[in-house]
Amino acid sequence: MNRFAALLIALIASAGIYPVTGTVTEVDRNADTVTFTTPNGHSFALSGCEDWASNDLVSAIMWNGGTPHDPTDDVILSARYSGIAEDLPEAFPHRREFERDFARDFPGQSAELYGIKELSAHTLESRIDWDWYVVEVSTGTVLDAEGNGRLDLDPPYNYISYRRTGFEPGTRVVTYCVYERFSDGVDDIIARYDYRLH
Repeated sequence: MNRFAALLIALIASAGIYPVTGTVTEVDRNADTVTFTTPNGHSFALSGCEDWASNDLVSAIMWNGGTPHDPTDDVILSARYSGIAEDLPEAFPHRREFERDFARDFPGQSAELYGIKELSAHTLESRIDWDWYVVEVSTGTVLDAEGNGRLDLDPPYNYISYRRTGFEPGTRVVTYCVYERFSDGVDDIIARYDYRLH
């Protein structure tokens, strides 16, 4: 990534503008609105329901309304059709297993899931005032018997250790990392859950 691109991304993030993808969950032709829901469970409504159907994918550019901790007032700047949900793999594989394990280890608490490519330093540094845990979700591959692994990211930010998992080389893994709620450290992970993909 060149300097200009990095600066542009930083400026967009500081302005509260972010991309999101969701699935159409309701088409109300009487009200002429379409509701789509993101993998994190947030729902947003679009005006104009022609050409939309349930399970359509929506790619949207959002503005956080000046309240980065409250997604309920976020504004849709633009939205486009991006396909059908059945055409894509599950956004967060083994999510149910993670939710079960999280509920066991963090009873009564809630979590927001972020793919590793969408989780920004700004989000991590803002979370100290939130009432939920930030969880980073990544996928990768075990490379050798020592547990060295490679995330599905471009180098040099793609190393991960799977040593404690006991998975054999070649195993595909999804990892859920839970960040400390009462900290703004970008590497303050307090729990990790690894699940075999195949």
